Amino acid sequence: MSLPTLTPAETLFNEAFARHNRISSYVHSLRRVGSAGAEIGEDRLKEEINQAVDQMLADYSLVRDKDAFIKSGGPERMKRGMLEMTLQQAKIGTDAATLIFTHSAVDASAFDYCKVIALHAPKDWLEEILGKKVELREALNKSQHELVEGKLQGLLETLSRESLLTKIDLLFAKCRPEAKWSPMEGYKYDRGRIELLDGIRHEVIHGQGPDAAKNVSAEDQNYLLSTSLFLMMLVNMRYKDIQLLPDYMIRKAGS
Repeated sequence: MSLPTLTPAETLFNEAFARHNRISSYVHSLRRVGSAGAEIGEDRLKEEINQAVDQMLADYSLVRDKDAFIKSGGPERMKRGMLEMTLQQAKIGTDAATLIFTHSAVDASAFDYCKVIALHAPKDWLEEILGKKVELREALNKSQHELVEGKLQGLLETLSRESLLTKIDLLFAKCRPEAKWSPMEGYKYDRGRIELLDGIRHEVIHGQGPDAAKNVSAEDQNYLLSTSLFLMMLVNMRYKDIQLLPDYMIRKAGS
């Protein structure tokens, strides 16, 4: 059975949701496998660390006062410390990687929902583009529709490089939800929490590295993924004829 024809806005709306589902699955799978792998592989990791420390001690030139180090229990402390550090780094590394992955997914969704509104209701963006300069040659050679479309595309190109919070703020401005509006049980939009996680992501990439994510929990990352769903529902709340098509989603899931 063929799918009904979708408008560009409807297609993008459904595509964004399909991508959200795929990325959510990847993130959850990565976290589950990473956690299980750490438990399953701990004995093997311990064996490798023990061998490395023993090999180091076998070389007299590497360790000063080796006999005293051994008598004090140094090798065992070193082995335990290296095992704990390696397991901790693996967890932090997984948290940092999935935070970046998740944040990128939410950012892409926020931008796509801005594009959905632009495709579906370009007039709702007039306030943002009315002040844009138009060259005389451009004004003479293009229709009003072409001028508006061109300026809108330029605005979207600029928006694609803006922060996640800028995109979300713009979605709120366009959709105008009531205070504390939320269609999702157990979810409340918290701009401060998004800003905090966005700052941690920035630190992971541009600052201190993965250690910046050591206090980011699975709950934090689930919150980010839930935010993507919230933004989709926000657009649907304002533009009720932009909806998900179940047959489209089923076909995407099987492709």
